[in-house]
Amino acid sequence: MASLSQPISKILREGTADAHKAIEDTQGAAWLIRGELDRSEYLRFLMMLWHVYDALERALEKHAEHPLLKPTYDPGLLARAPSIAEDIAFFLGCPVSTWQSNPAHTTLLLSHLQPLEAYQTRIRTLSDSNDPSLLLAHAYVRYLGDLSGGQIIQRRIAKAYDLDTAEGNGCQFYHFETDNTKQVKEWYRTGMNTAVGGDEKLKAALLAEANHVFELNMNLYSLLKAPSSPRPNARPALSILGDVSPTQSQFDDMSPVRSGVDEGETREIPVEIIQNNSQPESLVSLGSVLSVVVAVCLAHFLLVTSGLTGSAWIEKLESIGWVVPPPR
Repeated sequence: MASLSQPISKILREGTADAHKAIEDTQGAAWLIRGELDRSEYLRFLMMLWHVYDALERALEKHAEHPLLKPTYDPGLLARAPSIAEDIAFFLGCPVSTWQSNPAHTTLLLSHLQPLEAYQTRIRTLSDSNDPSLLLAHAYVRYLGDLSGGQIIQRRIAKAYDLDTAEGNGCQFYHFETDNTKQVKEWYRTGMNTAVGGDEKLKAALLAEANHVFELNMNLYSLLKAPSSPRPNARPALSILGDVSPTQSQFDDMSPVRSGVDEGETREIPVEIIQNNSQPESLVSLGSVLSVVVAVCLAHFLLVTSGLTGSAWIEKLESIGWVVPPPR
């Protein structure tokens, strides 16, 4: 774990590494990320998630001027509850204004799901306290996850439930009003670092709360019901909560093992290396480099063993017409 003298963004990233791994090993999260949940169960998950974001975003709005929360408060960019509501209404086939009275939602509320209620209660407790600073840990875990892993699974969700990503129907949750989520994450980290400063006691408290948020989400995933048609030999899931280190992010975004890309499926270009509609970065494979090196070495070997070096080599090329000698 990073020293408490480090910026809070680094402390949270490194200090939640074990929690990231635990989420990856959670069966419910794996079903969600791979798009295996039955359509009705995915809808139920969206409803639970809406209640989490509704509680969180009401709390953040209430404390929008708090010095620790203000630097990263931008509901126009980050708020997810309205987008999730649109997705829920799409799946139910009803107006956004009426989905909460739908029987599917009222049934969920009557279930009194303890993990969901515990999550909401924790957020409201912090919001009602004299010091709501720890809400930053809740916002960090959810929003940084949405900007990272959440973006990666958008296509998988769309494919699983036959959603039109161009229209955004059913997948507004994963859509942000920006072409550069990497820049948004950098802005968020900078805002956290500036707000928290060097307060090591606060850093330790935020780290403890962030790990608790992972636990709350893990409990939420435990509520998900097994798919009626699970995918055999499915690959592992990736973490969709919190931030990840640059190295880890590369593997999560690009590796077929970590990102759960199926065999025979074309892998998408990671969203983080697409900036403002620019061309993706060029990647040169190690195999290509080695092939060139081997070819050059072989050519040199043949030239030397044939005695065709220096002026003798030039004369040979001139004799067969491959090189035109300069005027004398």
